[in-house]
Amino acid sequence: MEREENAVESVNPRDAREALDRAAGARERSARAAVHPGWYYPAMGCCLLIAFASVSADLMVWGVPFGIGIGPALIALIASGASGATPDRSYATPATRRISYLFALLVVVLAAIGLVLEWVADMRWSAAACGLLALALTVTLGRRLDRTRADELGGGEVRP
Repeated sequence: MEREENAVESVNPRDAREALDRAAGARERSARAAVHPGWYYPAMGCCLLIAFASVSADLMVWGVPFGIGIGPALIALIASGASGATPDRSYATPATRRISYLFALLVVVLAAIGLVLEWVADMRWSAAACGLLALALTVTLGRRLDRTRADELGGGEVRP
């Protein structure tokens, strides 16, 4: 039985450098595509604000479906056409999943606080005030989400 030898293939250093440069370029393009446009999170936050404020303005029949359904769906559709970034990328890595779950939990807590203050404590416009907090939270955590995703995909220089 003959013993097989592992042959080590010689690689030209110039070819290796070009391959590494192409890989780095692909990683940066992927990180750029994962970052939402600058208007995305403020627009999503405004949708939440509409949903929350519609409770205070007694327009829940129209505001809530628009603020948590129709508006975000349209914004996501427009953003995916503009940059290729989609909401499902918010769960691409463990760190972005944690941020997304924290965001969802905080929005639910804000909604509960706003509804209790609005309906139980009869504090008018408190749901709208919670909507402003939801808007700020959406912009802040959304941009954090994009930075984290870009860093984890290897495009640390890419900043939203």
